[in-house]
Amino acid sequence: MKKLVVIMLALMMVFAVTACGGGGDGSEKGGDSDAKSNLMKVGGYTAEYKGYEIVKDYDGDDAIAITWNYTNDGEEAMSFNWAFYYTLFQDGAELDHSTVFIEGTYDTLDEDINKEIQPGNSIEVKTTNKLTSLESPVTIEYQGLLTDDEGTIEIDITK
Repeated sequence: MKKLVVIMLALMMVFAVTACGGGGDGSEKGGDSDAKSNLMKVGGYTAEYKGYEIVKDYDGDDAIAITWNYTNDGEEAMSFNWAFYYTLFQDGAELDHSTVFIEGTYDTLDEDINKEIQPGNSIEVKTTNKLTSLESPVTIEYQGLLTDDEGTIEIDITK
């Protein structure tokens, strides 16, 4: 059984890596979500959507940097990236991962998504994805790998 859990977690990591991003110098600030809900909740893990900003990635392309307050109420230490399987969409197409460096460094905005958090603790994390347009909303679909939990968050970046 442990072997199955380890394999499932490894698969979740592979899929989650495609949905994470980086950090850097932001040009536009985003506000509140027009979402039905501002929470991703899977098992004992919760990520509260706090806002977004439009940034430039390492290629100079537009990217969305989403800020989350990640809380681990599970039974063991877990990182944001291992707790959630999520995908961002715009105009019906999946958004690619985007690497954004923090200005003047080789650090990325998203490096805390892999930091393990012990049960009962929270941390602020950021994810980034390359945008295809500044004129279409972004939809986040998430689900639990070993649970039936799932949901959608919509972010209207056009305001």
